[in-house]
Amino acid sequence: MSENRPPSDGPLHQVVLNHEEQYSVWPAHREPPPGWRPEGFTGTRQECLDRIAEVWTDLRPLSVRRTTAASVSASVPASVPASASASVPVPASASASASRTGR
Repeated sequence: MSENRPPSDGPLHQVVLNHEEQYSVWPAHREPPPGWRPEGFTGTRQECLDRIAEVWTDLRPLSVRRTTAASVSASVPASVPASASASVPVPASASASASRTGR
């Protein structure tokens, strides 16, 4: 964003984020508080809020996203090769039931 703004646009702000990839708006002339770092975007407060809405699509903290991803991948069974599924016997009652219901 341009540093040459009319005074009516208000003071400059910056987008900052923390180690959990949570975003916030901070005055551009001030150092971010401990635990926060500049994201690299500077503009009006509204421009910064628009930037945050654009990039922060998953509001869960990074640690929660990682835990969720790990538990999902651990609970998904490994795919069964097609050759193995062809040799799995189907109980007669299951095939008879499927043919009666038209499946």
